[in-house]
Amino acid sequence: IIKKGNGTLPTATDIVTLNYRGTFINGTIFDSSTERGMPVQIPVNRTISGLSEVLRLMDVGAKWQVFIPAALAYGNDGYKAAVLIPAGKALIYEIELVSIEE
Repeated sequence: IIKKGNGTLPTATDIVTLNYRGTFINGTIFDSSTERGMPVQIPVNRTISGLSEVLRLMDVGAKWQVFIPAALAYGNDGYKAAVLIPAGKALIYEIELVSIEE
């Protein structure tokens, strides 16, 4: 926990606004809303399972660094859309939960 929050916890069906930076174990950044200067809105239940679990434990205003094992990230398939994440990669996310949308 980098910073404790003081808001409510999101549920699996909520849409959240967050800032994040995703890196591989070697420190290489693969995606970062923080560097783009624009938070993102995502449905909690429509992201990788590791992030979905973490987001439901964070309250609004919290900032955490989390380590997501490959099995709870993209597994043995990897991800080849906007960002290339090779198969079998553990991921590190720094996440700030900005708000829960109604």
